[in-house]
Amino acid sequence: LSYASIPLDTVAEMMRSAAKSRPQAILSCCTNFPGAIIIAEMEEELGIPIYDTASIAVWKTLSLASVDTKPGLPWGSVFSR
Repeated sequence: LSYASIPLDTVAEMMRSAAKSRPQAILSCCTNFPGAIIIAEMEEELGIPIYDTASIAVWKTLSLASVDTKPGLPWGSVFSR
């Protein structure tokens, strides 16, 4: 549960740090890690796709159910697919 208590500013700094090496994408990986809620904001800032494991599961489930995923855009650009 301690992952859930990481401040969003710290999560953003972790993503900025990872982005310094210019990866093709960044992965936020942990059910309790609060990355999903800042993904869209960080993607825009960093210009890199960021995938969060919790939001990817939601996106895939909605896609399989043929539900429009665009309302999930605050959780990242994957929801525009």
